[in-house]
Amino acid sequence: MLLNPASQQKSKLNSWGHWFTASNTLPGLLLMSIYWWAQPLPDSLPGLVYMLAYTIGHAGFIFFVVNLLLLFPVTLLNKPSIARFWGAFVAATGLTLLLIDALVYSVYAYHINLSSFDYIASDIQLLTDSLPAGFIVALILFYVAMLAVQLVLANAVWRNLDKFRRFYINIRALPVALVCFLSAHLVHIWADLNFYQPITQQDNMLPLSQPLTAKTILSKSGLLDIDEYQQKKQFSFDVNSFALSQNQQRFSCFAPDSSVELLVINSRELSVDRMSQFIKISDPALASTQYFAPNNLQDNLFEILTGLPAIYRKDLNRGGDNLLDAALLSTNTSANLDSLPIELLNSLPEFRSVDKISGARLQVSLLEVNNTAQIAPSLRSTGKQIIVLLPQSASQYGQIFVRGELVQLPPTASNLDIMPTLIEGWLSCSFQQDYIKFGQNLFSVPKDPAWLVTANEHNIYVLYQQTLTQIASNAQVSSVKMQSEETAETPPNAILVRALNYLKRQLVNKQANSRE
Repeated sequence: MLLNPASQQKSKLNSWGHWFTASNTLPGLLLMSIYWWAQPLPDSLPGLVYMLAYTIGHAGFIFFVVNLLLLFPVTLLNKPSIARFWGAFVAATGLTLLLIDALVYSVYAYHINLSSFDYIASDIQLLTDSLPAGFIVALILFYVAMLAVQLVLANAVWRNLDKFRRFYINIRALPVALVCFLSAHLVHIWADLNFYQPITQQDNMLPLSQPLTAKTILSKSGLLDIDEYQQKKQFSFDVNSFALSQNQQRFSCFAPDSSVELLVINSRELSVDRMSQFIKISDPALASTQYFAPNNLQDNLFEILTGLPAIYRKDLNRGGDNLLDAALLSTNTSANLDSLPIELLNSLPEFRSVDKISGARLQVSLLEVNNTAQIAPSLRSTGKQIIVLLPQSASQYGQIFVRGELVQLPPTASNLDIMPTLIEGWLSCSFQQDYIKFGQNLFSVPKDPAWLVTANEHNIYVLYQQTLTQIASNAQVSSVKMQSEETAETPPNAILVRALNYLKRQLVNKQANSRE
């Protein structure tokens, strides 16, 4: 049966869309190879073979979906000139976005998507800061050049459709892509069940690919003891492959004109709300906000005094810089650590400032209370004071009260904000280069953090949009609403990956460090 000219043109246009998409899969594969170098290559032959098959199959899948959703509907209009221009525009835009995503993934280990939309602007800004000043111009030129190439390619495929069809049929492009796609998914199911890391570490390597599970998020972070899992089929957090970054900080501080008291209040009998109401009635001048402190008492105190997540506790005990003590010594300011657990003090670097005598000093006290009357003697009507009310459970908020020269407090503060507040806000320390810190100065104008993260040797805690996500050492993930403790939806993987990367920012790989 002969087709009329309109039907013939529509059939040709539909075929053109398929082979134009196939032609763009090749440059797409080249761009996807950038992701291979964004992380260590697999250390086994099966891992390398899987990576190649996974990339080929996934590239074919992505370009097929793009053709189906964006190009095929336009070909139904039966307007070749419009379809060719639209196809060139979609291809140029898609390949440019793929390049940008590959660069962002190389830096931050997560992909640009709707769940991380709030970070796209800042991430691209940070990316351009680390590249030559002409990066944006180069990116624009890349897009213009890619659009011109795509227009030429679109017309070439239209005019030589039979040649392109025969070429891709002869090289078996479709069967190869299909076999790679199916085999990669089947192999991944086996690898995930057996936790074969050379394969599972590639999860989420490519955009719109395998969803990250708790196991693969943790294995990619490097915070798991893989050997123990292989032997016992159990997970445990392990930072032995890392060392604390020991960058010598050059800073200058000013001797404070007044003392500051840091009072940490813990109670098993009184709720945070009851203690907060008592303090607000006793001293209405104190500014306050909710406080995130999900760890146990000693880990919370460790984070308060060091500004480091509790997972660093063993490493700091093996030797590490005590930045707060160094800042106090530089201004001849004394410290008094009162009523702190001996076990905690033994796990901290030495505080030599406790031997100093000075007019202004840092007073750190732990107060265990059973009733509000025990709090009253510790309240001050003047001077700088920071009062921390620790919560009774990880899914409850504590409360922090601050008196000082501050403008406002963020909606949520955490243990990791205390040390920067003392160093930057009270001692007015300035650094020759940015020092690694996990919190912010509450005596300034602190930002509202999009999420908060901390960890101890048993759990990782991520607070995002009033939801607490707990990743246990057995790779089990649970999410609950703060305060109500109702079951909640787990945050997007992009948030969890970003939080884990942030958690490791003062750790360096021992092997890489030794090679340097």
